[in-house]
Amino acid sequence: MIWKVQGMHGERGGNDYLTDGIIRINGSCTECAMQDEGEPYEVIVEWNGVKETFQMKRR
Repeated sequence: MIWKVQGMHGERGGNDYLTDGIIRINGSCTECAMQDEGEPYEVIVEWNGVKETFQMKRR
C-alpha cells in the first residue's frame, strides 16, 4: 500500500509509518508551517492497482 496526505504547506507519503494497515504520523514539528484548522487534507491511497482519494477534515 502507498499513501499520500497533501496539505496547504506540503505532503507526506510513501509506505512509511504503516503498521498493520494503520498509518500513524507523529504530530510534533519544529518551525514548520501548520495546516489551517478549517482546511481539509487530501488523502490518496493506492493498493493492488486501485486508487482512492478523499478529503480528511478535522473533528
